[in-house]
Amino acid sequence: NVILSVFGVLLGFMVLLIATCPPESAHKERISTVVKQGIGMSTGADDDGLGALFQLIGGGIAGYAVDQMLEVNSYFLFSVGTITYEEKTKPLTIGVLGHVFTTVSKEDVSEMLNSL
Repeated sequence: NVILSVFGVLLGFMVLLIATCPPESAHKERISTVVKQGIGMSTGADDDGLGALFQLIGGGIAGYAVDQMLEVNSYFLFSVGTITYEEKTKPLTIGVLGHVFTTVSKEDVSEMLNSL
């Protein structure tokens, strides 16, 4: 009876994971948001001025790059977004239970841009 209950709970949890596995679009939206925020930090963008223009242009370019380069693989229970650059594959997003988490932060993006 206990084994059947444990099996039922595990099965229910697996069904929940499958039903809430985020789609590819959620991964792309999340990483694009982080990149745009990083661009904003790097340029010192505020609501007006040159920084905001750079953020707008950079955000558009970042969105296009993410759209072209991010590959999302679904493993039914969770999904992972990766990017391959110079023959190296790096995970950028992990989706589980309806949420997408990133492995990079806006601070990381800003730091990379400032080091260019």
